[in-house]
Amino acid sequence: MKSVLKSDLDNPPQLREFGLQFQKRLNLLCCLACGICLTSRTGISHVKFHLRGLKLRVKKSHLIKICEELGVHNVYPSITDLSGTEALSGLKLYTKALLCPEDHCNAIFASGGAMRHHYRHTHGGKVPDQWTVVPAQKLDKNRNVQYFRVQPPPPAPEPTLNSSWLDDLEADIARINEGYKKEEER
Repeated sequence: MKSVLKSDLDNPPQLREFGLQFQKRLNLLCCLACGICLTSRTGISHVKFHLRGLKLRVKKSHLIKICEELGVHNVYPSITDLSGTEALSGLKLYTKALLCPEDHCNAIFASGGAMRHHYRHTHGGKVPDQWTVVPAQKLDKNRNVQYFRVQPPPPAPEPTLNSSWLDDLEADIARINEGYKKEEER
């Protein structure tokens, strides 16, 4: 499991004090620490929960005003609308989620135990031994815990090693070693 970070996430200054970002594709708040999206309604309780240990007071009216300025939605989008889209920035990406094999079911779970439980209670019959592995995400940990299938982000480019500094270092070491050899010969 990893988080996806790309250009559909914004870091407006008015959200920084709350430790939140703005998910532009969904018009939702995003808590990178938790890997979830929040509506304008759920954002307030989430921020209060996170900041309670710091003894900071969060004015509900202040966060509501910021949400209105940014156009943060107060409801989550439908999971059906999200299914098959590009992975969303800020949300955890489950690269090995399991897809239910039954036609028209589309249920996705992050563990074999959860998938077996789903299959037994929803479809009955013999539980399959193998499942199709798909990349998936979920919006939050409360009401919207349902996973949705996503297109995986492109792999990160391989870092290129600029070895000129290493070549320079090796040359410096060789010069130093030559200097020691000459001193030993004297």
